Amino acid sequence: MSSVSRRHRSSQNTANRVKRVKLSQYKVVLYAFFLVLCATTLLGIYRFSYWEADLQEKPVRPVREKFQLIHKPKSLQISEVKYLTSLVDLQRLWTTFLKPMLIERYAGTLGNKQVRQHIVNQLRSFSASWKTELDVFENKTPRGSVHFANIVATLDPRASRRLVLSCHYDSKYFPQDEKGQVFLGATDSAVPCSLMLELARALDMKLLQLKEKDLFVLLDLLGAPNPLFLNHFDDTSRWFERLLSIEKRLHRLNLLQLHPVEQMYFHKDISYGSVEDDHVPFMEKGVPVLHLIPLPFPRVWHKMEDHEENLHPPTVENLCKILAVFLSEYLHLT
Repeated sequence: MSSVSRRHRSSQNTANRVKRVKLSQYKVVLYAFFLVLCATTLLGIYRFSYWEADLQEKPVRPVREKFQLIHKPKSLQISEVKYLTSLVDLQRLWTTFLKPMLIERYAGTLGNKQVRQHIVNQLRSFSASWKTELDVFENKTPRGSVHFANIVATLDPRASRRLVLSCHYDSKYFPQDEKGQVFLGATDSAVPCSLMLELARALDMKLLQLKEKDLFVLLDLLGAPNPLFLNHFDDTSRWFERLLSIEKRLHRLNLLQLHPVEQMYFHKDISYGSVEDDHVPFMEKGVPVLHLIPLPFPRVWHKMEDHEENLHPPTVENLCKILAVFLSEYLHLT
């Protein structure tokens, strides 16, 4: 979870594609950056670790199904799609948002505090009135008692329902290697955090138009070339298919870089079970989850090579454009 090991529940026909990972029994979890675009009463409390008592409540299935049936995305005109993708600025994403995060930042360190403050400062600089809160707690780890802090950024806390984008901003702890290198976690998950900040910045003024919606979207292990995304949950399959259709549409409009085929990232014709990750507490509360994690994991996963030089800028920009259109359709921003 977050920088902890992720556990797969794979279907038989894809079990050979992804390395199974044993879930750590010790590490504390859900060290996530939550970008909350609308509010909901569905969860009640939004500051989570796995040990919080409120997570013992049963999922609210009827409410969840009702929300899923009610909401429909808005169809965008070609001119609107072109305008939305033009708002995405890769240079800003890379220089302003990503580079300050590419430091060692495992929980309890000065680097972690610096990245946390960087995220909060950026959110507070946007025109949309983001309310930022820190959920601070300590938990036991193999390195002893460690200080953790979740960032919760909410637009209009008075709203009754939410769309949540999430990722973790800490890096996994590894000792320095023989060359003195430290683990930077570029794909895991500096790039997802930077994508979220760029989406908030690119759609800054339009986010003031938000209506109430209900979905939890988790971004993880993004930034490597040629990611393959599969659908993990039947109840959010239509939203996954929406991402697939957006990818095809942007390809046909020549709005994606180094994207040679119409359907390159999102594939619905391959079945795959869930990957245990930071979405679990929300899923247990009955919140619909859309999990965007590449399978197989990037080759640099949990290696010292997970740094800026192994990121693929065209893929990062393409994913940001796809998500910008997806959010605008889902939230009826145009």
